[in-house]
Amino acid sequence: MIVMIPPADGYGSGGSPEVGIKGTDTLVFVIDILAVAAGAQ
Repeated sequence: MIVMIPPADGYGSGGSPEVGIKGTDTLVFVIDILAVAAGAQ
């Protein structure tokens, strides 16, 4: 699964300079679902 978060919904206009994220950056996360519990909804 890939999740993309646009700049408006990310760290705000200031970004997070201490880790190199600008306020105009799109955040992209890759999520691996390894298991699902029985009965989970």
